[in-house]
Amino acid sequence: GSVAYSDYSHSDYYTKANMANDAQRIMDELKSGGYAVLTEEANLYAAVKSDYIINAPTRSSEYQTLDKDIPFYQMLFKGHVPISSAPINLAVNSKNEYLKAISTGSALSFTISNRYDNEFQSGPHSALAAGVYSDIRSEIFEMLRQSSAFLNGVSNAEILSYSITDNVSCTEFSNEKTVYVNFGPQQAVTPIGNVGPYEFIYE
Repeated sequence: GSVAYSDYSHSDYYTKANMANDAQRIMDELKSGGYAVLTEEANLYAAVKSDYIINAPTRSSEYQTLDKDIPFYQMLFKGHVPISSAPINLAVNSKNEYLKAISTGSALSFTISNRYDNEFQSGPHSALAAGVYSDIRSEIFEMLRQSSAFLNGVSNAEILSYSITDNVSCTEFSNEKTVYVNFGPQQAVTPIGNVGPYEFIYE
């Protein structure tokens, strides 16, 4: 679902090579056969046909200089297609990735393995060393404990608005729930109460 960029205007030309039409045709055939379709980082042509999107992008390509990234992808698809965050435990800053998932109401995602392998260090995917389940089990369950009530409450809701002031984001959902996420190291004051560093509050 992410082979071709969505912003090419003519699917028959350039490097897109009719990829969008081919992918949509294949996905339609799968779905007509009773299969569900899961995509990863799906671009528009595939995202609209997906039954579930994993590893939804949480930052820009940084091709342009921006003041702040906003969760445009989640604002577009949340509430229409179930989406999950990027693997939290493989992120450079796992706490920040977790908070991004909370701020958009996205399902938490983790990449795990049953046991450690030395090839995690020498292979091309060394980040997998952070995925040994026995090492991160307690962190996963703590994140679930903190967030499950909120995430279940907004699982099917669309994002109506998203704003960020200093280090605090505010997201309003279509089911009238609102979450404030503090991405900064200082306690923040919000209209629904104080929120500690790297924590969130919702109503």
